[in-house]
Amino acid sequence: MNHARAIAALLALGTALLAGLPARAEIPCSGAPSGKTLGPARIIEVETQGGGVYGTLQYARSLDLAEKEILFTFDDGPDPVVTPQILDTLDRHCLKATFFFTGLRAERYPELVREAWRRGHTIATHTYSHPNNLRRFAPSYARAQITRGQEAIAAALQGAEDTKEAELAPFFRFPGLNDSARLKAWLAAQDIAVFSCDFGSDDWRRISAWSVYKRTMRNAAYMGRGIVILHDTKTRTASALPMILDELARRGFKAAHMRAKKPPDTLAGLPEKAVTAP
Repeated sequence: MNHARAIAALLALGTALLAGLPARAEIPCSGAPSGKTLGPARIIEVETQGGGVYGTLQYARSLDLAEKEILFTFDDGPDPVVTPQILDTLDRHCLKATFFFTGLRAERYPELVREAWRRGHTIATHTYSHPNNLRRFAPSYARAQITRGQEAIAAALQGAEDTKEAELAPFFRFPGLNDSARLKAWLAAQDIAVFSCDFGSDDWRRISAWSVYKRTMRNAAYMGRGIVILHDTKTRTASALPMILDELARRGFKAAHMRAKKPPDTLAGLPEKAVTAP
């Protein structure tokens, strides 16, 4: 079986999981210090047939979120220091998130990919090595970056006995949110949805954890709902997240969590080229 068909088979197993294949462990929810939590989250099933683009920072629509409903996403990981802290903080709020991992880091830290899945989070992709602007590269290189990232994360997911049937969500986020019409059309042809965000946290900037907290809360209050983007490679994010979640819960916000409505039947059209210089 070639690499692209292997990915297709892995994705197709998502439906079978729901029918009774090995389940993820239930992580006890200890609750936030305030006694209030953002979760358990409402689950939104995202239709990916024909692709789709979400996040009003860039696109015309977002997910159908209720007022004061936040969907958490994390980019660029996994990280051996930060990701475990993020996972533990999310557990305390009974909260599930979507992790847009990179393939290179998934190869380095495959157990963290599996652990995120075991705790009920959605695993999505963010290229192989995070070139910050795929528009600057040859189309073949850009496509190979996406494909190799999928392959690496899929391999990490199925690398343990209890995760052999783990599903890779057909969700993708462009590094730096730098998309292109050509790549979006190509992803849509593979039944892969593209996610931007509705608001950010500025945690990618060299600012303090307190500033990450304040900016996230300001943006959440202004938007009232939405997909938020954070990074599980930044220690300031790990420090700010407990404050963010506690304060959102105090203000009456709740969480949403997304999964693919139906895994795509095939990703056989994805190229199988090694990533080389353009």
